[in-house]
Amino acid sequence: MDASTPSTCPRCSGNFICRSDAISECHCTALQLTPQTADEIAQQWRDCLCEKCLKQVALQQNGLMH
Repeated sequence: MDASTPSTCPRCSGNFICRSDAISECHCTALQLTPQTADEIAQQWRDCLCEKCLKQVALQQNGLMH
């Protein structure tokens, strides 16, 4: 994935900027994902998720959202 261009979330089709070029600035580093949740996300989606979807999936995996 080219981090210098907008990305499309494979879950919601929304546009976002993936910061894999500066991972410490990426929204994914602000979330505390369990190793199991991270593995499940990686298995289900090939590309990065937008911040909204990543938060929703993390909450669902932790049983906090239905």
